[in-house]
Amino acid sequence: MKPSEYVRLAVKTEAPVIEAGETLQSRFKLRALHSAMGMCTEAGEMQDQLKRHIFYGKDLDLVNIQEEVGDMLWYCALMCDVLDIDMSTVMERNIAKLQARYPDKFKKSDALDRDLDAERRELEGVSDTIKALKRIHKNFSMFPVPSTYEASKVKVMADFEAFIDSLVETKA
Repeated sequence: MKPSEYVRLAVKTEAPVIEAGETLQSRFKLRALHSAMGMCTEAGEMQDQLKRHIFYGKDLDLVNIQEEVGDMLWYCALMCDVLDIDMSTVMERNIAKLQARYPDKFKKSDALDRDLDAERRELEGVSDTIKALKRIHKNFSMFPVPSTYEASKVKVMADFEAFIDSLVETKA
């Protein structure tokens, strides 16, 4: 199932939270709060299951753990809908952020000495923009132009490359 389909289906099962006379702003706040509180509640229920297993020796109920993870996912889908953000984009940017933090694999030193600015740029999609601009630059450089315009093309290409470089420097 695609994340966008999951969000669409999850929202259909959401209880209505707007009453007569309420504003859209209050509806937004209530839905966002419902989602945030729900995520915390479900995480607490999963944590309780793990606590009972680790500290009290109870069998780990994997079906219940799966249920709580699914419930957290439902609340995440609701929050994506509330904020009008694409869940796939959230997932992709989260992985990009983690790859910026841990270029090869998890290392404790990387976890302790984080480049929060680099992580933020990944979450904002700056790297995706730079990659797209580099593809445009490459494709445009292969585009043939009449010889009378070649000098102009070279100038435009140089300016465009300088612009991309400035973004990369800002990113670094």
